[in-house]
Amino acid sequence: GLPLHRAVLSGASEAVVAALLQAYPEAAKEKDGGGKLPLHCAVEYGASGAVVLALLQAYPEAVKEKDKNGWLPLHCVGSGASVAVVAALLQAYPEAAKEKEFLGKLPLHCAVEKRRRGAAAALRRLGRRVGGGGAGASEAVVAALQQAYPEA
Repeated sequence: GLPLHRAVLSGASEAVVAALLQAYPEAAKEKDGGGKLPLHCAVEYGASGAVVLALLQAYPEAVKEKDKNGWLPLHCVGSGASVAVVAALLQAYPEAAKEKEFLGKLPLHCAVEKRRRGAAAALRRLGRRVGGGGAGASEAVVAALQQAYPEA
């Protein structure tokens, strides 16, 4: 595997990730076999907010890149993700909350389907703050999801 991906997947510290990025900054732009950037992996496997921010700083456009399934990093939010990580992703790319993957699922759908309750709750709270037309659209999405997934 790719060194930065492996480091992120193994729970490397911010210092290790920073050293890898300093040695080879382009690593933040490299995709694995599934089309995932290191940012996708960090978010999916619950890397610390500091690691996520280091990856975002190294390659800010990563937040807008989709993997082979059409997933943005926000779609990959794992059970270990903190509210701060979700907030950082949404701050970097607010429209991510409205982006659908290939099957038409929003990041909140993915979080709810995988029973990632903490991530789903963070997305609901932060989704109300997404710009681009005010909170109405985000609240409508949340209301529809809550009706379809009452346990979320």
